[in-house]
Amino acid sequence: MRLDALPAPAIAATGSAGATVAAAPASAAGTVLGGGSSASFTWRYDVSGSGTVSFTSSASGVEANTQGALNPAPVTSSPISVQRPGQLSIAATASPAQVSAGLQQVALSVVLQNTGEADVILDTVLQPAVSSTGSASANVAGSPPSAAGTVLPGGVSKSLIWTWNMGGAGTVSFTASATGHDGNSGTATAPAPAPAGPVTVQTSGALSLSIAATPTQVSAGLQQVSVTLSATNTGGASVILDALAPPTVASGGSAAATLLTSPASPAGNMLPGGSTRSFVWTWSVSGAGTLAFTAGASGKDANSGNGWRSR
Repeated sequence: MRLDALPAPAIAATGSAGATVAAAPASAAGTVLGGGSSASFTWRYDVSGSGTVSFTSSASGVEANTQGALNPAPVTSSPISVQRPGQLSIAATASPAQVSAGLQQVALSVVLQNTGEADVILDTVLQPAVSSTGSASANVAGSPPSAAGTVLPGGVSKSLIWTWNMGGAGTVSFTASATGHDGNSGTATAPAPAPAGPVTVQTSGALSLSIAATPTQVSAGLQQVSVTLSATNTGGASVILDALAPPTVASGGSAAATLLTSPASPAGNMLPGGSTRSFVWTWSVSGAGTLAFTAGASGKDANSGNGWRSR
């Protein structure tokens, strides 16, 4: 038989899928097919959108002996799924946003998402980069298993978490990056690196106390003694103060002291790093001899919750 010219296959599409001819075979017109033989003709198409496409091809020819027309029924391909390319996105968050050095760790969460339709196959996800100010530092305490080869279907996310030990004082920032490739075409996908932070790193809160009683010499029954307790936070993180107990009194001779007034309770009050707060009690005195006052204070680091006590 002798083939006629072949028309381009007809295209049927669903959704937003489409196909345009990128390359067509040479004309089949006049090609002679001997009995039992075959010939193949290939069209290549550029596809777009999302959905399915199928192709219907037809052919005709003339029987060499009788010159009779030959018109076989058209044939239709199975539907081909057309997907939007796999697209990798990345986001990173660091928490908590403020920590006390040596007492807390920072968790860095990196979320990778395929915002396309075709699968994304992850490549190696590198350890996030660290930048810092002041004397702040971050050292990896824990890393996630390797994500290399992980398949992310369209719309699916994967979270990776690193933990970091923090030191010094200042700020620490992180930058996470990842790459992958489209599961259908193998085309690389590499989103812009994702920043996280900065995390403020502070030296831990710490209490230092001093106490003074004035005047240092009094006349019993005629004067009162004021006892002042000064609490200083010598650290960087704030200290949340606990309730204060009245000072204890040690006496010599017949001297005695009776508490007259006390300061308002500081329970729950915040003492910022580097600041001082004073608390004053007043006492009436009697007898003769000496009086010695001892006071203490306690609180907890506002970042970590670790307790502090000083006396």
